[in-house]
Amino acid sequence: TLIQLALCAANGLEFLGLATRKSRVLYINLELPEAEMCNRVAEVSKALGCDRDGLMVWNLRGYARPLELLVGAIVEAATEHGIEMIILDPVYKVLGERSENSNEDVAGLLNLTDQIVERTGAAFVFAHHFAKGSQGGKFVEDRISGAGAWWRDPDAGIFMTPLEDDGGFNISCMARSFA
Repeated sequence: TLIQLALCAANGLEFLGLATRKSRVLYINLELPEAEMCNRVAEVSKALGCDRDGLMVWNLRGYARPLELLVGAIVEAATEHGIEMIILDPVYKVLGERSENSNEDVAGLLNLTDQIVERTGAAFVFAHHFAKGSQGGKFVEDRISGAGAWWRDPDAGIFMTPLEDDGGFNISCMARSFA
């Protein structure tokens, strides 16, 4: 889904029925092997019928660092290449010694994302996961794994919940800002 978002933004295509503005995108891939990421980008690009020219991918699987050690490089690349959207996938890979269950630790991490946004003017998108186990009785924003700050800080969120019947997803969008 984040690859789709990246390509939609890079090409000014609709994403989940929402308009995007053609933008240069930096995708920081910390999870997939480089060959798999390249294949997925090619497949999604083909499915969307778009090119990959506006997308820059950093394949850093195996090279994850605490976010504070990446901020300088991210800001430099965003400034040099006119990046308007930064996607970090997944965010837990840049926690370092922080605990995803600590509001103080999560707030510190998210303050770093705010610094990146302030220094670059780029939108900052990250992937996080739901807690394990049955989550059906909770509000969608309460399903997020770890501290409550994961949801209290972002301006907007897209929550995807698997459907049991057909392999699809229920998608909930919530916005505190920029509705």
